[in-house]
Amino acid sequence: MKVNQVPPEELVFEGPPLAVLAFEVPSEVASNFHLMEYEDDLDTYYATYFEVYGVAIELNRYRGGPPDVYTILVDETAAEAIAIPAMAIAKLILAELSVGEETIVWMHTKSR
Repeated sequence: MKVNQVPPEELVFEGPPLAVLAFEVPSEVASNFHLMEYEDDLDTYYATYFEVYGVAIELNRYRGGPPDVYTILVDETAAEAIAIPAMAIAKLILAELSVGEETIVWMHTKSR
């Protein structure tokens, strides 16, 4: 399994990204995530992007959200096409970031 960190302009989501899980880590751990600052219509957010098995993944934290909580969003359409659950892909990202599952504070019920 190869997890690739990719620039956002090279990433293609086949369907809408699904927020699969959120996890909480201290800022000194999150400093290793290499987040870049972006803005959307609602807020400033910090994100980095990955691709696993050709599935697009976004890791983000919104400025207006809890300061140490990060969300993993997975292209559910692409994950379903290769028959790998979005939750399994999100947990691969946690492992790649050396973050334990005990840090998970929320999981999408459809993806459990």
